[in-house]
Amino acid sequence: MPADFDKCVADGGKVRTKPLSGGKYMHICYDKEGKSHAGEVKTKEMRKASNDKKKSPRY
Repeated sequence: MPADFDKCVADGGKVRTKPLSGGKYMHICYDKEGKSHAGEVKTKEMRKASNDKKKSPRY
């Protein structure tokens, strides 16, 4: 994460998640002065089934 974002989180800033297009998202930290500090853009991953068995698709 960017240094200013990490400092904002460490100083007690409020973190919000901003959804982006294409299954991506970004964390944004707002410090006590109201300034925003953007984190890295991340991609959502599909969760694996807990039993790792192949399931037939439902139609």
